[in-house]
Amino acid sequence: MENTKSCLVTTSLIGAVKWSMTAPNTVIKDERGGDGHLTWREKAIKDLENTLNRVKGVFPKEAEQGMIFEKMVYNNANKPKLTGTEKFQRVCKEVKGYEFYQKGGIEEIIQGEKCYLYGKYDAIQRSPIIKLKDIKTTGSYTIGKYLNGLQHKIYCLISGAVEFEYIIVEWDKYPLIKDVSIERFIVEDREKMKSEVITEIEECFNVIKDLELWEVYRTKFCLY
Repeated sequence: MENTKSCLVTTSLIGAVKWSMTAPNTVIKDERGGDGHLTWREKAIKDLENTLNRVKGVFPKEAEQGMIFEKMVYNNANKPKLTGTEKFQRVCKEVKGYEFYQKGGIEEIIQGEKCYLYGKYDAIQRSPIIKLKDIKTTGSYTIGKYLNGLQHKIYCLISGAVEFEYIIVEWDKYPLIKDVSIERFIVEDREKMKSEVITEIEECFNVIKDLELWEVYRTKFCLY
């Protein structure tokens, strides 16, 4: 008898689903890559469909710059002597002694489905307590920008971490750093956190079903 594939749940999937729900129903301007007809909501739904079909899209320049910067940090953070600007060294010091790009996952039953919650941590400390850190790069930062998301809760649930920090690098003009900020999440009630994560996943599942993309999700996105 063939084993049923688990429902794969990732933060990128949840982000794509939530954007399909909240994207404005306004036409995308020409300077933002619009064609005079396509709306942000229509594009968000199409992008979600591509995500579920594992169709690779154009990698945004900003995301590529962020990835290059992260690799620079992780390649230098654990060296005996740090170099670079003061702000770059501060970011390196925040993750010094951590392990980088480690993977993790747990199984949960959600809406009667066997699910696999998967995460790839930017930086993890395993002792004396499990602690995670994630570097975010942005051209514009407002306080609380990342704690309004779900990544820290999912990753703490998966890893057993008791603390999660976003290290936010705000650009002056890439690659010049304007400022470095920290947003911290501490797990105070693990069962409550787990309930919040599962509720979010259930809402995402409902949206995928409402968009009639559940079959695509189960056959194309969920691999194992």
